[in-house]
Amino acid sequence: VPELCLCYNSTALLWENEWTAYDRDLFFLKGEYLRSLGGLPDDFDLVPEDCSPENQALTQILMLSRIEGLAPDDHETHEELLALFPEGYAILMFYLKMGGLDWRIQDGWLSRDTSLHDYYGDRKLPDNNLVGSIPSEIKFLNALKKLDLSGNPDLVGNLPDEMTTVMTNLNEITISSTGLEGTLHDTFQNLEHLDSLDLHGNQLTGSIPDGLFSRKLRLLDLSVNQFSGTIPPSISNSNRLQQIQLQANQLSGTLPESLEGLVDLDELNLGVNRFEGEVPPFLAYMDSLNFLSLMDSGFHGVVPEAYCENIPTPPFLSPPRIRRLIV
Repeated sequence: VPELCLCYNSTALLWENEWTAYDRDLFFLKGEYLRSLGGLPDDFDLVPEDCSPENQALTQILMLSRIEGLAPDDHETHEELLALFPEGYAILMFYLKMGGLDWRIQDGWLSRDTSLHDYYGDRKLPDNNLVGSIPSEIKFLNALKKLDLSGNPDLVGNLPDEMTTVMTNLNEITISSTGLEGTLHDTFQNLEHLDSLDLHGNQLTGSIPDGLFSRKLRLLDLSVNQFSGTIPPSISNSNRLQQIQLQANQLSGTLPESLEGLVDLDELNLGVNRFEGEVPPFLAYMDSLNFLSLMDSGFHGVVPEAYCENIPTPPFLSPPRIRRLIV
């Protein structure tokens, strides 16, 4: 199998020696297969010697998936390789498009000894000098359950639509303290298994979409962004929510009374926003709520006594409904 060399001036991955005619045939076969799946634009030119990320990834994945002695007429094995091919391509595109050559930790990303299954584990992506936008090719990692890209300030651009329309097995998304921008869309409703969504410390704007609140969601952190508008009543769809962090945004209006339906809610932070009206009394009667922050939230008036005093519940007296209150 040919060795790889690194073309540093263009971060390209190229073959050191010439391909066989069979290698070139496979290159174009897999390229057209990828195009049929929407992984390549219709007008993209397949050129093995080209330094574009797409052609680099196609070239590299051929080497990593090549089986010594595989005959051209072994159609069954070739079909199995084609089925795995989009995942390997997506992994390499992620590496190439997000500056993998300059990552702090690069272990295993270009190793032929690393199976595709390994990439669904801990790839040490947080705080790893990732740069650029999340590539749309990530859609081919549709078995991925956990994605953590936090602590990469040079990660910019929008969340790719494919992440919330195709990657429906995701149950944890953590993309915090990055340069992520743009708006969120109702397509989050496709993520039926989503348990945790942490997008704090970015530059996200617009309103919080109705479709964000999946049935299994337990943790929601959208703090330190630039979200505006109101909290949608559909938040009650996520009736397993235990923690909501919405502080340091530009949210306004009043709180939806549907919040009362969050019977497992333990922590609610609404500080540093632009809410209106008096402090809503119904929060004091949410049995599971232990922490509430309304500091600089925009609410005015007197904090209802129910927030701080024992409430008679015969035959006993309950402790204060909220154990920690910040106003």
